[in-house]
Amino acid sequence: MKSKKELAAKIVELLGEKENITFATHCITRLRFHLKDEGKVDKAALERLDGVMGTTVQSGQFQVIIGPTVKEVYKEVEPLLGAQEQSVEEKEKFSYKLILDTLTAIIAPIIPAFSAAGMLKCVCLILTTVGLAKGTEGAYVMFDFVSDVAFYFLPILIAWSASKRFKVDTGLAICVAGALLYPSFVSLVDAGESLTFFGIPVPMYSYASTIFPALLGVWLLSKVNKVVDKIVKMDAIRLLVVPLVSLGITIPVTFLALAPLGNWGANLLVNVFTWMLNTTGPFAGLVIGALMPIMTLTGLHQSLSPIELMEVTNYGFTMILTIEFLHN
Repeated sequence: MKSKKELAAKIVELLGEKENITFATHCITRLRFHLKDEGKVDKAALERLDGVMGTTVQSGQFQVIIGPTVKEVYKEVEPLLGAQEQSVEEKEKFSYKLILDTLTAIIAPIIPAFSAAGMLKCVCLILTTVGLAKGTEGAYVMFDFVSDVAFYFLPILIAWSASKRFKVDTGLAICVAGALLYPSFVSLVDAGESLTFFGIPVPMYSYASTIFPALLGVWLLSKVNKVVDKIVKMDAIRLLVVPLVSLGITIPVTFLALAPLGNWGANLLVNVFTWMLNTTGPFAGLVIGALMPIMTLTGLHQSLSPIELMEVTNYGFTMILTIEFLHN
């Protein structure tokens, strides 16, 4: 194939044209499509394309395996779909598959940030280990905190990506995540002090390096924003009132309920898997490893990505990903 643009056009054509595609996203190596009718797909022709490494169907998604250049190909696919690309949430009822699809679509775009931060952290560690750096040099200190940025500000990265998935204003979404990391709130948490909202105690947790608090907050924002936008009929005040009311409702509810719930649930998952590995040792690895082929075939392995990220941000390493590597 001469160019990524030509490859993208051919893929869309062989998938049954853009009218057959209801949603598209990508992960690290694959283009992922929701199709109206898989019978319109010319699978054999797709797999013969120069630049396509294969195709597969998992969890209701038709996946085209591209490899490391998937992001560039996806950028060419997007304009071809135009208005035909729609939010999956508008087409599907709530289901486990929808949760997996949503997590995949939100986490995939921020993986490059984690890759860069992780590699930079490794370089810093190697430099101090072999004695090429003391750890106090100005350049080292700067690169060291740069390597922590993607992890500390993970809620903001999640909010940015989730805003695209939930079809809500990105600026408002980042405000929701930014509130969770606001210095005054962080200082209260670090000092062990309390905070109330109209007499209601606010759960005091640190939300740096978390996934689900910001994700749930942006999800709520998308719902609130749609409702408020329908209620406010006057165009002259809509631009001011809709964002104001949306944030005024979303941020307090996020602090009072969704963020603590998301933080607690994510930590529980990490703790359960960590407990299994620490307590049962090889048996836990055997169980998880034995389930991996089935999880991969059904797409359930995607649900482990948030757990792996939480392990890295909480402990600096991940045992679940190691088991996945051995499975591969």
